[in-house]
Amino acid sequence: MQPTFLDFINTIIAAVAAFGTAAAVVTALVIASKEGRRIRKDADWNQAQKISAWVRYPDVFRPDSGRTVVSNSSDAQIWDVFLSEGSVSRGDGAAYKTGSEANACVLKVPPGLWMLPFPPRFGQGSGMGTHVDVSISFRDARGLFWRRDANGKLTQTEREPESELQVDAPHGWDTAQPAGRN
Repeated sequence: MQPTFLDFINTIIAAVAAFGTAAAVVTALVIASKEGRRIRKDADWNQAQKISAWVRYPDVFRPDSGRTVVSNSSDAQIWDVFLSEGSVSRGDGAAYKTGSEANACVLKVPPGLWMLPFPPRFGQGSGMGTHVDVSISFRDARGLFWRRDANGKLTQTEREPESELQVDAPHGWDTAQPAGRN
């Protein structure tokens, strides 16, 4: 029997339906892939957003009384923590500095609020419109590297803090105490 016009129309409709189904499957896969990347990116930033550091001066007339406060509000500890002098300014201040003289290391920081001695070499260079604060670089529980500069800007970095900040090893500045003890 020879195909009729109705058979031809049915074949066209079946082909269009198959193409539509294939297009819907491809679209669903693309959307799922984008959503998966978004979820992974959110997970990557989740711990890093909960890490911060700042300088506290109990006695403003004694710069040597300064302490660095590190806050880890996440549920996991962070590793390879480097604290760098940084300038908070309206102008050209460096938001973090590189080199061994401008950085100090804490091997790991568990969740909580921690107080560390303020290195005496920090704090030089405050002036009108600028003050010295601290930048924190670290490795999170997922193995990703981050820096929150003295202005508070969080950036994912490509390399470990030691290389990123051009610091010589070893460091030995790992005397963190819970903030309530000081």
